[in-house]
Order: sequence, then structure tokens, then C-alpha cells
Amino acid sequence: MKVLDLKAFSNRISEIVEQVSKSVVAIFTVKYGYDAFLNPIAVRGAGSGFIISPEGLIITNNHVIAGSSQIIVVTPEGRKYNGVVLARAPWKDLALIKIPETNLQPIKLGDPDKVKVGEIVFAIGNPLGLWSGPTITMGVVSATNRTIKVTEELVLEDLIQTDAAINQEIVEDH
Repeated sequence: MKVLDLKAFSNRISEIVEQVSKSVVAIFTVKYGYDAFLNPIAVRGAGSGFIISPEGLIITNNHVIAGSSQIIVVTPEGRKYNGVVLARAPWKDLALIKIPETNLQPIKLGDPDKVKVGEIVFAIGNPLGLWSGPTITMGVVSATNRTIKVTEELVLEDLIQTDAAINQEIVEDH
């Protein structure tokens, strides 16, 4: 039987987090709505995304950017850019945005078809609009190919379900 070296395992996780953190961005949004007296108000939100190409392509959740009038992306180095939505897939809760930068560190993507129930997973992002570097949490894959009915109009398909703690997008009325 092979002995598990927890210190080596922990060190390897830290190395992976350090590498992946170079590809995680914070996303801040502004949506406009109306208060009870029909006065216009700005509704600010925050979420996370990750860089998938050096040319400024970023994947985030569709619910983070949906309906936004302004999208600000903050890179790991603290640079701020206006983001433009290129594509959305609400049924997978995914969106592709672009920023005007050509020297970014893309994340290495895995094959979702190879993910197995019970595998250890990590969630890394910028929860609750906190920006002092990404936060990480750990869990296991609970299910694959999961379908979740969110509303009558929205059904999320082919999801990987995990028990890693994922914070909900923060939204503030101003």
C-alpha cells in the first residue's frame, strides 16, 4: 500500500493554486434599474472569471454579467479593463468576455468528460467582491451531467456538481 504524504500533497496544492491564481480575474458589473419611486439606480455586482487566452478572452458565469451595462475586469496584477460580452450560454451559465489586453496568463483547461464522482476539486475565485487575491475552497465532485431547473425559462444542463463552497454573486443598490 502506498503511503500518502500529506505535507507533499499540501505543497502540491499550494503550487497549483499559485499557478492558477495568475489566470483568475475579478469582475465588477453595473446594471441599471429603478427604485420604488421609479428613480434610476445603479445596481453593482461582483464575480469571478478566468483567462483562457493571452489575447484577453475570459470565461465567467452568465449570471454575473447578464443585463450589465458596464463590465470591469481586474487582472491578478490589479489592471482594470472594460469587458465586452462576445457570447453567452445561459443554459450552461457561461459567458465569454473580451478585454483589450494581449499579454495574459491563460489557465490550462481540463477535459470535463474525464471528471469522476468522488474526485477532489478546488474552486478558486474572488467571492463577495473581495479583491486582495483569489480565495480557494476544496470539495469533491458530487455528480456529473447534472441538470438543474432554475426557473421556468432557465434549465442548466450538463453540469458538474461539487460540494466546494461557492459564494453567490454580490449585488448592491446605489
